[in-house]
Amino acid sequence: MDRDDIALFAGTLPGVAASEELSPLVERLLPGNEGARELEVLSDELVQAWAQREGFDPQAHYIVKAHPTHSDVYSVSLYEVEAIRHWSTPELVKLLRLVPALFARYYPESPEARALLPGFDGFDFHAFARLYREKIARGFEHVSLLGFPPDALRQKDARGDIRLADLFVPTRFITDDRDQKKPTLAQLLDRGRSALILGDPGMGKTTLLAFLSLLHSDPSVTLEGYRASPRRVPFFVSLREYALESHKTELALIDFLAVRARSDHSLSNAHAAFFEATLRMGEAIVLLDGLDEVGSSTTRSRVAKAVREFRAAYPRCPVWVTSRIHGYTADIALPRNEFEHLRIGPLADEDIDHFIKRWYRIQIPDNDRRREEQQNSLRRAVFRTSQVRALATNPLLLTLMAFVHRFLGHLPQERGELYEKCVDMLLRTWLDAKERPEKHAFERRALPTELPRAYLEKLALHVQFRAISDAHSVRGLFSRDDALDFLTQLHRERAEDEERDLSYDVAHAEMRDFIDFACDRVGLLVDRGGGKLSFLHLTLQEYLAAYAGSFDVDHEDEGRFVREHLGDGAWEEVLLLRWYVLARKRGERRRKLVRDLLGEIVDELTKTPEHPGWLTLGRAIRDGLVSRERDRRVILSVILSRWAQKPAFSGDIFLVLDDICEFGDSDLRSELRAACADLQEKGSTAEALAALHLEGKLLGDLPGAADRIRARPDLAELLPDLVVFRDEPALGTILDERSTVDHWATALAALGGTAVYRTTLGWLTGLSEAPVPFEAPFLGAARWLRERIRSEISSRLAYTEHYPERVHFLLQSPYGWRLSDWTHTLTSPLAFRKIPQALSALPQPAPITTTLRHPKLARDRMGDADLVEVPIIERMVRFNQDALAAFPQGEPIPEDAVHRIATAFVRTVVRTFAWSFPRSFTGNPKPTFVREFVQSLGRDLRSDILRSFGRAFAQNFVRDFFRTLGRSFLRSFGTALGRDFVRDLVPAQDRRRYVKLLGNPDASADALDWEARWDQALGEEAHVARVIEQDDFWWLIYIHRPRLGIHAEARPPNLTFDLKNPLALPVLLADVGTLAANEWLFALSRHLHVHPSDEKSSDEAWETWLDQNPVDAFWVAFAWDEHAKLIRRHHGRLDGPLGALALAHADYASLMTGFDLVATCPTWKSLLDEAGPEKVAALRVLGATPAAASAPASAAASAPASAPAAASVSAPAPEAAPLFTWLHLSDLHFGLPGAGDRHNQSQILSILRDDLSTLDRQKVPRPDAILVTGDIAWSGKPDQYAEASKWLLDVAQRLGLAKDRIFVVPGNHDVDRSIDADRNVKRLLRGLRGGDDDLDDALENPDDLDLLRRRQAAYLEFAAAFAPACRDLFWSSTETTREGLSLRLIGANTSLLAAGDDDARKLRLGQRQRALLNDAARERELVLVLGHHPLEDDWLAEQRDLARFLGSRAHAYLAGHVHDAKSERIVTGGGADALRIIAGAVYGGRERDIPHGHAYSVTSIHHAPSGGAVLRVHPRRFSFKNYDFRQDIDSTDEGRSYAEHPLARLSLPPAGPRFVR
Repeated sequence: MDRDDIALFAGTLPGVAASEELSPLVERLLPGNEGARELEVLSDELVQAWAQREGFDPQAHYIVKAHPTHSDVYSVSLYEVEAIRHWSTPELVKLLRLVPALFARYYPESPEARALLPGFDGFDFHAFARLYREKIARGFEHVSLLGFPPDALRQKDARGDIRLADLFVPTRFITDDRDQKKPTLAQLLDRGRSALILGDPGMGKTTLLAFLSLLHSDPSVTLEGYRASPRRVPFFVSLREYALESHKTELALIDFLAVRARSDHSLSNAHAAFFEATLRMGEAIVLLDGLDEVGSSTTRSRVAKAVREFRAAYPRCPVWVTSRIHGYTADIALPRNEFEHLRIGPLADEDIDHFIKRWYRIQIPDNDRRREEQQNSLRRAVFRTSQVRALATNPLLLTLMAFVHRFLGHLPQERGELYEKCVDMLLRTWLDAKERPEKHAFERRALPTELPRAYLEKLALHVQFRAISDAHSVRGLFSRDDALDFLTQLHRERAEDEERDLSYDVAHAEMRDFIDFACDRVGLLVDRGGGKLSFLHLTLQEYLAAYAGSFDVDHEDEGRFVREHLGDGAWEEVLLLRWYVLARKRGERRRKLVRDLLGEIVDELTKTPEHPGWLTLGRAIRDGLVSRERDRRVILSVILSRWAQKPAFSGDIFLVLDDICEFGDSDLRSELRAACADLQEKGSTAEALAALHLEGKLLGDLPGAADRIRARPDLAELLPDLVVFRDEPALGTILDERSTVDHWATALAALGGTAVYRTTLGWLTGLSEAPVPFEAPFLGAARWLRERIRSEISSRLAYTEHYPERVHFLLQSPYGWRLSDWTHTLTSPLAFRKIPQALSALPQPAPITTTLRHPKLARDRMGDADLVEVPIIERMVRFNQDALAAFPQGEPIPEDAVHRIATAFVRTVVRTFAWSFPRSFTGNPKPTFVREFVQSLGRDLRSDILRSFGRAFAQNFVRDFFRTLGRSFLRSFGTALGRDFVRDLVPAQDRRRYVKLLGNPDASADALDWEARWDQALGEEAHVARVIEQDDFWWLIYIHRPRLGIHAEARPPNLTFDLKNPLALPVLLADVGTLAANEWLFALSRHLHVHPSDEKSSDEAWETWLDQNPVDAFWVAFAWDEHAKLIRRHHGRLDGPLGALALAHADYASLMTGFDLVATCPTWKSLLDEAGPEKVAALRVLGATPAAASAPASAAASAPASAPAAASVSAPAPEAAPLFTWLHLSDLHFGLPGAGDRHNQSQILSILRDDLSTLDRQKVPRPDAILVTGDIAWSGKPDQYAEASKWLLDVAQRLGLAKDRIFVVPGNHDVDRSIDADRNVKRLLRGLRGGDDDLDDALENPDDLDLLRRRQAAYLEFAAAFAPACRDLFWSSTETTREGLSLRLIGANTSLLAAGDDDARKLRLGQRQRALLNDAARERELVLVLGHHPLEDDWLAEQRDLARFLGSRAHAYLAGHVHDAKSERIVTGGGADALRIIAGAVYGGRERDIPHGHAYSVTSIHHAPSGGAVLRVHPRRFSFKNYDFRQDIDSTDEGRSYAEHPLARLSLPPAGPRFVR
């Protein structure tokens, strides 16, 4: 900050009296930049306290910034409306008394601290924090033994001292948005936001919080991808214990923390002031466990309110709260804008495998062979059936399985059965204990062996009843005295039934021993202290309660029991488990009882569809407990109808339907589909659409839906909502025939925002599939953009009308943005200043008055769309070249560095900007500078707030960008240039504080030594590499960033810059992002000032505007000339609906940025000049009016077909030669391990080679190329490829083809898996296959790319001998075939991540491979994609999305792998004419019963008789009977030797003269 900008404030602070002399506050702060951060937080807290005392809103007056001066003394600046108050730290000390807890933190020894805080003994807060962390670490060091007594574990040679850090598998999370990438635990912690963690029983909610406590208290515990702050303190609270305690004494949460620190951790001097100060300073992570377990609704509401208030009081600290899904109800809901709502996801296969390895590494540490045997045994048991595998996705059940396996050696297959085995195993420790010489007091009483189980069942049911009836009870927690009284009475009643005399005193003593025994030896009861008990886990309590009395039930009593508790969430699990026990464990009579009872309940509830019991019945369907199809049909119908009333892909009802789909078998999914179909056919308009969305969401495809929708009388009302189903071929046909511009405008306006903007831009540039041939989508999109333009112009005019004197200087003077640094200057136009005449003169666009029935469902269906990166990267390359052009050519910059930096920028900023930008300003706590800026617009735009605007934004986004892009820059330029980057980026006067980061913390050297030490430190490459990886380096860069301002200077038509040092290029690019952010915040703030919202709806208003006006428009305007080149390439000129859409996009981008696209984009200017002013004006109006809305989108759709021509009596013309033909081979498997297989293979290959010589006789076209789709070798070894190469070259020679006509891609057998033993390869594969790491990032990282290439090294050497394009991991090749047909071949590597038999759902292509299709033009060229794995059976993790993508870009996908030949249309995707062609295996094995064991195919493209093109697939398969290859009649059209597939969207060149080859 410049001293000229500071008005020094001297004297005493208003309203604060002078105090005793205290030591300087600076001595109490952390050193260096950490002290600046600490002081900034402290200052903000003190200003808040001062404002509260003085009665004003601090957010409306001040923004607090702390910064070190050159003498390392801190000062604080408060940016006010008219001036800046500059306070030194002594002034702040005067404020400390307003917050006693903070005063005690910095001056604990002061007598005044004790006076302000009764009970405070003057302890040092930092020392206490260290001690508290040590106590927490000890408390959470070991996992619960699940009740297994230590001596019993020793008898079984099982380890009981299991460290949590050794066993914990990082939790997976699911968001409401299924298309959003699932965040990892490390990512969530890095965000620093509060979170509500929902999970079913046993999903590890408490264990997660225990691990987080350990992670933040024990420095030896780590989590990959996250570095815990050494100053962060974990505060763990069991909310059920807090609920009980606070009911007695009305404790606040912060006081409860102090109480528990004294009682649980023996910290007798613990005081609430420590917890308050830590929370105020943002140095805690708060972990609140079990929001749903706090008893009655009154108690739950009270505790939830306390949590909300606690979060509001201490917004700097993340608060994590856990709850069961079914217990999280509206009365305890936490605000979504403050708490990120997440569900704990099921354990994936690799998580289970990881757990098993960890488990037996702990249990059997010294015997490798035995440990591996046990690991394999448990792994086989878990994965042997889908039922057991499904159970293992629950962490509690997996842990129980591990214990059961350790003790019993086998595993049950159902949830209830597993609970039973667990309980039986725990109870068995009692029987085992009888053999020991030392006896528990209860054992010496020699009571019957069946007594513990029966008594615990009755006790569980008693506790279940008692918890619900007691308004102040906590679920699962009960009084020892109450349990003793109940068991005593039960014990005496048993004795009376047995006609034994048992006194109260004896029964009481025996049951007291029984409770101790159940806690100490059996482990099913847990002593919680304070006279309280609980069962080992609430789930086991519910299971035992379900079992109680299940041997002796009758229909009437059971019906009464069910009707009493059905619909009560606290009883749901009990009812489900009880039905399981009766139906599966108690014989046919009880099974019939359950069946009949559920039927009666269904009939009774039919009259009350809102009854919550329907959800329990739905979960009973999920668990396979509803045996009658009629009952299932009714239940599904009711639940679906209820969901359709308020449809959302979240909430209890949806989760029930999701569970049914996820865990049910194929028959159950068919019943769910039938229920959806029924609602689509008979429901209301809204219900039919909701059911359509649900079926697509849960079940994927929509068979028969189009027929049902077409038959509805309200079809016209459905059409706008059907727009998002355009990728479904049959529904897309309805849109083609019936939709209008109004329908598309309505849909696009309701969908709005980033996804629509990116999608319509893709239509325009030809980089995504456009909905051709009809015009309604383009005119609808243009109309939507014109509406956005109208809204923006109206906002500017309204603001100008309200505050003419405040914006006059902007409108009359050449103002623009300017950001100046010692390394560069950057300027940009200020968009607010000007409304182009061409836009203001346009007629008002027709208002869009209708909306979608279910816009949220539609947005989910549409999903995210990627911003087209190609033109932005190309523009950024030119930008970088221009920036570097002014410097001497001798600069040692690598040739590809400019492109790599451009790519890194786009991927770091542009790809994530639309996601990160809105969240930077709508999260909580809200950045105060945004509020201030909104208010300053109502006062004076020349306020000093503008100068701090860009800097404040950097705190939210740009600093992270510096760090990310800076590291990428270092990788691109090398460490040597990185040294120059660090040296030149840091001004000389500031280098002293940086030396510490470079490895020299000595603070005693004089100024001359600093410069020498600086140069010495930079001379070591290791230091340079380390400094760029450190957050502190980028923080120091951040606090010295210049402040952005509005300056009166010549208004530039676009971005202009002056780069003074080429090594500052990354910082220049970062500042381009700063300009974009500020331009959008300027417009947002102006909009909010014109349309103010109350506090409750402010977040929603911000999010809505930012979504409707995506910041992508900045980057599009920046790169508009590259977009214009694509428009010219794909469309030639500005004309018709596409011309209207192009002008709308250009006008919107120019309006939002102020960029003059005509002056700065020569390609765009030439397009406008060619069209002429009159046509341009007409196209602008065409995009703004609904004139085209009156007619259906495709008038030709209803035109009658012409009459067929008379049959010709002349001889048919000879068949024209195909335009292109290929031989498709796959799965050759050279190098088979068995000698018999190898000999048999050589015979098959010889016969196939001979068969190719007879193609002419078989009337099969001769191939122009050979396409091989993987599994060429057996195990990826060089000698196997030598054989393959020899055979393929022989085949090519017989066909008259050169070796460069052979195109290959690898399969899973082409991976050399011996490389996977390398530790780095294992790490890389684990992250990529699990989806935790990004494949595209790995492909950009030279080290990771090298690891991936090593796995296919022998294959790559083999492939290099054939078509030149095939020399890389994946490739693209183009050529021109007969009659001018353009052919594009894409070689996709689906086997990059192949690693074993568990490849399903773990293989990925990533965005980089998809980008090979960016330039594909299906209308003008034949596009064939080669891959090994088919788009079926979930081999690829992104299968559905990839099928849709390929369907929109390619004509055919050629694959192998499954050994079964077929050709069919891809039905899951966007292209109605995309084909999936599977060749079958050239050699699939010797077994005669394997269908299509040996096969290949020949495919050709022809002119269709009616116009267009067709593909003809000639499949050939091996006949074991005749021992030769023959036509595969099962895969051809009847009466033909081929299967024919039309390619409707390929426009062939005009047919040439017919000739016979």
